[in-house]
Amino acid sequence: MLDEAPGQTAVDAPARPSVSSVLQLVDAALERGGSAVRLGALELPDRWPERWSVLADRFGLGHGEEELLLLALLPVLDPQAVVALQLLDDDDGDGRVGPAVAARVLCHLPAWRLTALLLPWSPLRAGGLVHVGPSGRGDLLVDEQVVAFLLGRPGLPLVLSGALVTELPSDPRELAVDVARALVETGAVHLHEVHGAGGRALAATALDLLDRRAVVLDVDRVDAAAQLGVLRSAVLQARLRDAGLVVGPWESLAEPAAADACLLASGRLVLTHGAQGWEDGRSCRRPVELVVPPLDAAARRSLVEAVLEGWDHEQDEPLVLLAVDALAGLEAEQLTAALGAVLQGGASPSSAGRDLLEAARRVAERAVRGVARVVVSDERLDDVVAVPAVRRALRAVVDRARHRERVLDDWGLGDVVRTRRGTTALLTGPPGTGKTMSARAVAGELGRPLWVVDLSTVLDKYIGETEKRLERVFDAVDRASGVLLVDEADALFGKRGAVSDARDRFANSGVSYLLQRMEVFTGTLLLTTNMQGNLDEAFLRRLDEVIVLDLPDAHERRLLWQRHLVPGLPLGEAVDLDVLASLPLTGGDVRNSVVSAACVAAAGGGSVTTAMLVEAGQQELRKQGRLSFGA
Repeated sequence: MLDEAPGQTAVDAPARPSVSSVLQLVDAALERGGSAVRLGALELPDRWPERWSVLADRFGLGHGEEELLLLALLPVLDPQAVVALQLLDDDDGDGRVGPAVAARVLCHLPAWRLTALLLPWSPLRAGGLVHVGPSGRGDLLVDEQVVAFLLGRPGLPLVLSGALVTELPSDPRELAVDVARALVETGAVHLHEVHGAGGRALAATALDLLDRRAVVLDVDRVDAAAQLGVLRSAVLQARLRDAGLVVGPWESLAEPAAADACLLASGRLVLTHGAQGWEDGRSCRRPVELVVPPLDAAARRSLVEAVLEGWDHEQDEPLVLLAVDALAGLEAEQLTAALGAVLQGGASPSSAGRDLLEAARRVAERAVRGVARVVVSDERLDDVVAVPAVRRALRAVVDRARHRERVLDDWGLGDVVRTRRGTTALLTGPPGTGKTMSARAVAGELGRPLWVVDLSTVLDKYIGETEKRLERVFDAVDRASGVLLVDEADALFGKRGAVSDARDRFANSGVSYLLQRMEVFTGTLLLTTNMQGNLDEAFLRRLDEVIVLDLPDAHERRLLWQRHLVPGLPLGEAVDLDVLASLPLTGGDVRNSVVSAACVAAAGGGSVTTAMLVEAGQQELRKQGRLSFGA
């Protein structure tokens, strides 16, 4: 047993290195080399010792790591140190600290110890505090975040400034408590977002419940080639702040295994989120997985009221109800951003509903640019010219879509109906009978945007691409709480057939995907087709309504002509509606006829007459082969 002096332990722990002690080591190395150059004392910012102690403790730095890091910091802290370090460098370098300089200054360390300090898995390099320069000489560069932390100059490097989410609303759901509890128990949680639900605000809220700050990395904002480098910078930022990490969407990572290894080594509380479950995450680790459903009406109301209070806006109950309904389907941060934009623009009682819907549409439209288009409809069900049975069926679709949350959530039927929470209807009939117009009327009656699938950009010859694009559309419509219209639906929902080759197998799998996606779609899906017989029977069983629009009779054709002869149209005489109604035209034919006759009148500098309208209607019949050109 070693003898101990009174008041001393068996082995005294060395004092924590300081800048002045490292300066002395540099001066000693210069003196051994015969140089007359000496370094003076450095003027350090206030609270340097405190920040240095925090840094060393958070990264677990030993005596040697601290000395090497201080040595690498000298060129940043004092320009005169650059000259002194150049004198110590065999290669006449640029004043940065490399292996040769470190060996001369830290000569009191055993060679093996110094080598260990420079290895990639050493605390300095693995923690991201220093990087090896690109020159190939092994120069150590101190990360700019470390310099900013020690100098008391908080800020984000350029590589992180566009990738981190700095403002997130507080998620009001009780689920945040469950996430926080799981995080305490395991240190890692994966949030599986379903139906377009967002987990990022929920993750930040869970960390806030634990009195921990959050560093939130949006992977979608980072190029695939730069993801790992940005992730390492985010990990360093979290360690410097003693914060938790929120990373996602996980499925957007090009190298999930490497990213997971980086997160495992961070020593942080880690929350990942994404549209896929962790079994699809391509990683060897399995954190606790929690399912994140979309915000319900109560959670949306809490968020809306919080935003109104934050904007110093008197909480107006009609505006609250409008926002809760119009912003349904958006995740927490999208909802608060959309509502904030509307309030900032000066929402009035007369325009608030329209402005809120437009804000929701803009948020969702970014996700489906190029594969769908949006139509903001002014039509209502009263504008639809059809037999009473069709109008009742369209009203039933609107009622289902409008009241489904109340029926399923408030009245408890959601416990029984666990799938098909959305509303689905098929509009079928001959061309021009008003299928698309009826879809616009449903969307207008609901006060929701109508999303129209662009088949030319959705359909793709490569396997799986069509399904990926459709998934983007379904998710976006769920978030925007809109109405999705698939025109000419038989192109996507056609019958499955016998499998004779690989093309048949993948065609059938595409139809099966759509069947499954309809089951979990929470919005309103409208399908139109001229050929109902071409649809797969499994789709028909999943429809809430099948609405057959027949050719209009004489009374309906008269109403159609009245609707299209708008007040601004210059009519030279009283138009004979009975003559016009005698033509066997559909609503689409009537529209085309009125436009054609108006163009003829405009070209001749006159007015629209009955004869012009009759001639235009007969031309429509000739185009369809229903009237000979000699007639």
